[in-house]
Amino acid sequence: MSIEMPKFHCRVAKQRPPGTISLSRFAEMHCVTKMMLMRHIVTGIAGERIEVTETTLRKHVHRYLTPEQQRKALDFWDRYGVWHQ
Repeated sequence: MSIEMPKFHCRVAKQRPPGTISLSRFAEMHCVTKMMLMRHIVTGIAGERIEVTETTLRKHVHRYLTPEQQRKALDFWDRYGVWHQ
C-alpha cells in the first residue's frame, strides 16, 4: 500500500535537485534546533549566513538545502565552532 502525496508537494519535489532536504530534516539530522538554524540563515554569524533554497506555495515559505548548501552549512558551523553531529 502506498501513501499518496498531495499534488502540490509532488510538484515541488520534482523541481528540487536530487539529495535536497528540508530545513527541518537537516536540523534534525545534525542535532541542532530548527530555531538555531533559522537564526544562522536570517542573521548569520559575523556577517556570514547559511544559504537555503526557498519555495513559496499557498503563501507558505518552504526552505530546503541542496547537497551543496548542506556542505556549505556544515563548513559554516565548523568555521564558527557551532556544535553539530
